[in-house]
Amino acid sequence: MMQGILAQSQANLHSQVVGTWKLISQKGIFIDGVAFTTDLSKNTQYKILTPTHWMYINYNQDSLRGGGDVGTYQLKGNKYVEALTDGYKTDFTLKVERGKLHQDGAIITPDGKKAMFHEIYESS
Repeated sequence: MMQGILAQSQANLHSQVVGTWKLISQKGIFIDGVAFTTDLSKNTQYKILTPTHWMYINYNQDSLRGGGDVGTYQLKGNKYVEALTDGYKTDFTLKVERGKLHQDGAIITPDGKKAMFHEIYESS
């Protein structure tokens, strides 16, 4: 019975994260140990999740520059791992609460160094 509840919970989280999300809060610690908080008054970022793939796009109003990335992901329970195109990967936990997607964890370089992130997105 417990295994059935876990499978239902996992499927429920997966169905909740699929969609388009706008970043409303981002802070963390870079690989070099420097803490940061992103000023989202000048930066706009969206994350799009399909049942198998993710992508993000961002745009800075001051520099008029944008960027992004794309790849596949795996979601097991609340553990979310992205395969990034440059050999990096993520080790995040996800939760959806009150219509917001919370993403916490690390981006890991190919040589094992980590940058820590706490991000909050709202459904867009």
